[in-house]
This record gives sequence, C-alpha cells and structure tokens, in this order.
Amino acid sequence: MTKPSTGKGTVALLGGAWRGLNRLEAPESWLFDVLYIPRGSDRCSLDPLFVEACEELSIVILSVHPPSGGAVARGSIVLPHCDGARVLVGGIRRGARERFPLRTPEEAD
Repeated sequence: MTKPSTGKGTVALLGGAWRGLNRLEAPESWLFDVLYIPRGSDRCSLDPLFVEACEELSIVILSVHPPSGGAVARGSIVLPHCDGARVLVGGIRRGARERFPLRTPEEAD
C-alpha cells in the first residue's frame, strides 16, 4: 500500500544546503535533469549538484532530441555528430540503490 504524497516532496543536502526535489514513484529513487547542448557544440557539462546527488557511475542518457548517440564522460554529456540538442539524463539518488526497500508502519507515516 502506498500513501498519497503530502506535497512536501523530498530533500537532499547538495552544495552545503538543503534542496527540495520533486519525485516520481519507482522501485529505486531516480533523479532527472534536462540539459541543452547549444548549436555548434557537441557537449555540455552536467550540473555539479546533480552529479553530487547521484550514485557514482549511475548517470545515463535517457533521451536526446533530435535523436543522436551519446555518452556520459567525466562530468559531461558528449554527443558526437550533433549540432545542438536537448538531453534527458537520469541517475540513482545517492544512498538509494536498494529496490523496493521494506519499511515499518512507523516509517510509512
């Protein structure tokens, strides 16, 4: 049984400050970010706060528009043969690798 959201969302300590996060229900806690690679470029940097919030090596490219192959490399998104794109990336929230963790009734409140 799941409980409806209270609207409070969740928070993470990023860059030394508590930051609010919105969430999507999933077996693991995933974080998402949308990046823009400008025309004339084939890469852009990931947001350092996003990288800090995700498990190491869990960040992946989920979607690119217009379609193009690409990779995550050293804190950047690299899309060879690209001339501008919007990129959806996702990563597993740091400390939340367990799928469908068991909770007590008290933790569910």
